[in-house]
Amino acid sequence: MLVCDNYVSLKLATEHFQRPPWELDESESARLQELLVSQMALEKRIVRYANEAGITVAAEALAERLATLRGAYEEESSWLASLEQAGLTQESFSAAIGRELLMEAVLEKVVSAVPTLSEEGARAWYLDHPRQFLRPERRRVRHILITINEEIVDNREPVARRRIESLRARLIGAPQRFAELAERHSECPSAVHGGEIGWVEAGQLYPELDSALFTLPNEGLSGILTSPMGYHLVLCCGIQEAAPIPMEQAVPKIIAAHHERAKAKLQKQWLNWLMQQEFLDSEA
Repeated sequence: MLVCDNYVSLKLATEHFQRPPWELDESESARLQELLVSQMALEKRIVRYANEAGITVAAEALAERLATLRGAYEEESSWLASLEQAGLTQESFSAAIGRELLMEAVLEKVVSAVPTLSEEGARAWYLDHPRQFLRPERRRVRHILITINEEIVDNREPVARRRIESLRARLIGAPQRFAELAERHSECPSAVHGGEIGWVEAGQLYPELDSALFTLPNEGLSGILTSPMGYHLVLCCGIQEAAPIPMEQAVPKIIAAHHERAKAKLQKQWLNWLMQQEFLDSEA
């Protein structure tokens, strides 16, 4: 395998399998090889197009990208070991990054004429798609956690249960003491802030906590909740109802999202055309 292929193989494995090539099983390796053949054919055609169109990469741009990638490693030895494991040298890695930048330059040139959606168009989109611009309901929450750990006397399941029951009994009559008791008894990192987690949207907490929190009234205290972490109590400290995102906040996001979608669509169409040309050339 060529060293440039090694770099592309590493990227494809990470993208498709979330692991490097040397950690893949036999079936994944076979699939990776199929992806690699297809990707290298596409890259070869893009590079050929770049050469024909006179598109190049500035040395400064390459140096900046290499410096950014190198900066992720504190030690030179770690950096070199990472390259070696991927089957790369500093020279071959530099060549691979140069090739990558060249392809990026080609794709940017392809979409350089994509028009930007006007503010008027963005405002019309906002008005025509109101459901897309609703800020979901948010809840401000404080939290107490008592973990279960059979190796620690105070955290064995029956003891942990009695501790959380005792805390809830004290809070029923004095919910204003939640921050104080969280700071003294909670085993969650939020204890140092009086159990304060902050504002959350549905889906951000453990499901067991989430479902309870979003049914509580403001200043409401939950029952005893159980999750894989242990026993919990949550206090709803504030509610922000779902509301439309203001148009002035939404318009720049609409323009940016529309532009990115248009660019991605045109790039895909162009790449399909490019590979079709490759097929026609091979048939000629």
